[in-house]
Amino acid sequence: NVPINQRDWFIPDDNMVFWEADASQIEARITAWIAKDKNYITGFIDGRDIHTENALALFRIPEHKVHDPIEDTQYSYRDVGKRASHAINYKIGPRKLKELMNEYVPTLPFSESDAIRFIESFKDLRPGITKWWNDVFIQLKQPPERQLRNIFGRRRVFLSRMDDNLHRAAIAFLPQSAAADHINKSLVAIEQKLRATVPTASVLVQVHDSIGGQCYPDDLDLVKAIVTTEMELPLPIEFEGTPLIVPADFGSGSNWKECK
Repeated sequence: NVPINQRDWFIPDDNMVFWEADASQIEARITAWIAKDKNYITGFIDGRDIHTENALALFRIPEHKVHDPIEDTQYSYRDVGKRASHAINYKIGPRKLKELMNEYVPTLPFSESDAIRFIESFKDLRPGITKWWNDVFIQLKQPPERQLRNIFGRRRVFLSRMDDNLHRAAIAFLPQSAAADHINKSLVAIEQKLRATVPTASVLVQVHDSIGGQCYPDDLDLVKAIVTTEMELPLPIEFEGTPLIVPADFGSGSNWKECK
């Protein structure tokens, strides 16, 4: 994971532009649909900024401060709330959350009592998540034991003993593997269509939830159409008849960093 502030040394070939498409909040969206948390899901459908909502609830700060940088860091409260929310989605404990936050933002004092408050605030905000955790644990104990399949049907067998660590690994597997499968499925189709339609364009990099590459400026609109169409195909899961479609945020520039 190359930090965003160091991505300017990834450059395209001469006379070309760099492009990137990011699957917007894909893990959080998958988690919301799997957990069937209605408030979580409607937040995405209505276009609310879920990471801002989470940060406001966790830090208990006014909304105008959520994008303020934390002292001596490149991260905003929204960035840190996003990191904490992902961890809580996957049932992190207070001690581990405290360690994660202290490592991520050393200049922000964060105690175990802060971690407990964060976790309880998140449970109040997203009650479907707690029920989903329990459902996963029940599923792990049903025959065949220690086996799960994600929404694409990919199977994983958990070989360790049935404890909290296995439970957390199982919870994380479902959204993380589904996000990777969706991106990889899109990547195959994008490569094929670029090769057939815009052979001078190419894919250069894949990060967990994004795909990047290069093309000539005149081909940018066509590349964008191909890439976003494939990445925005529905995932194989619905909630009350609403399929999960993850928006693809497309950007371009003279280097990878400028795509954001």
